[in-house]
Amino acid sequence: MPTLRCYSHKHTLSANGSSGRSTQVDYDLERYKGFKKQVAGRKKAVARAQLVRAMVGHVGAKIPAELLREVVINLMNSDGDSSALLWLLGLDPKAAKAADFKKIIGKAKDVQLNQLLVAALLLGSVDGHRDDSKERSALLLFAKVLGLKTATAILAAQDERISKERACRGCGCTEETSCDFWNGDKRVACSWVEQDLCSNPDCKKYAPPAKVQASAKSAGNK
Repeated sequence: MPTLRCYSHKHTLSANGSSGRSTQVDYDLERYKGFKKQVAGRKKAVARAQLVRAMVGHVGAKIPAELLREVVINLMNSDGDSSALLWLLGLDPKAAKAADFKKIIGKAKDVQLNQLLVAALLLGSVDGHRDDSKERSALLLFAKVLGLKTATAILAAQDERISKERACRGCGCTEETSCDFWNGDKRVACSWVEQDLCSNPDCKKYAPPAKVQASAKSAGNK
């Protein structure tokens, strides 16, 4: 029989009008736990990205340059993020965003083109929404093919480093996993306004009280 939930009094109402007690739901806590899960995914993706960067740097020249130029451009024409690709190649984030991708492709030598191809193939692995365990398994296998023997150590070191970063008490974003929001007609990256609060307007509104954070931490330790 279908039931209706009364959110004011936190009990359920059956279709025939009778009511019965149900388990109370702390929506602030559930939302905060959801935030933390998203943040954990982003942090794990950052660690994977650092491994991919090391893998790209380990690639030598294996495929002829003229074949690769066309392949890399075709891969990136399917809505690929060229700035992320260039960051994987070794550029810093600002330089990667400002760079002319096609100009770099035109001047790239054999080794760099091979690196770009591997970076393009692995670009999806740095997405924070991917299944971390599956992505790590695939990356470690690829790293073995490339002859990168330190892949497991790189992941472990990056996980430890990222876990120590300060995080926003609202959404949980960090220096490397910043959130973004609409500012007028532009999408902008957040910045710090307090030691543990970013500039995203939603974060101040939704930052959970200390007791919610404590409850989430307690639940996570069980």
